Amino acid sequence: ASSRGPAPLCPPRLGSGPGTRPPIARMTVQNKLVYARIMRSEEELREAAKSGSPTRIQAVCKRAVIAGVSQTSIEAALEVAEKLLAGGQASALEAAIEQVSADMDTALSRARRLRAEQDLDGVHDLSP
Repeated sequence: ASSRGPAPLCPPRLGSGPGTRPPIARMTVQNKLVYARIMRSEEELREAAKSGSPTRIQAVCKRAVIAGVSQTSIEAALEVAEKLLAGGQASALEAAIEQVSADMDTALSRARRLRAEQDLDGVHDLSP
């Protein structure tokens, strides 16, 4: 039995340890939007790394840098892309698929940027 008592209900404060998340209840609307953007970018980075497409991984990494994803996560994904490129796994068919994927990512990126701008406009409208 531990004498420390029950585990806290809220996660520790930001910066109190590696991989910790800030308590959502204490965040401002602006900070919640930034936090949500980072979470979406981290998820997109994981999906891109699983896709096996070096071009897609590199494109997602560029967006992740802008979103504020941790450098270690980005470096790990770039390492996966480099291994795929070094392995010569990019055939003509895969290159065509990557181009279609990159075009879709560009459209998705534009849609996300528009959504983020709309979210920020909504935040400014809520300000006193």
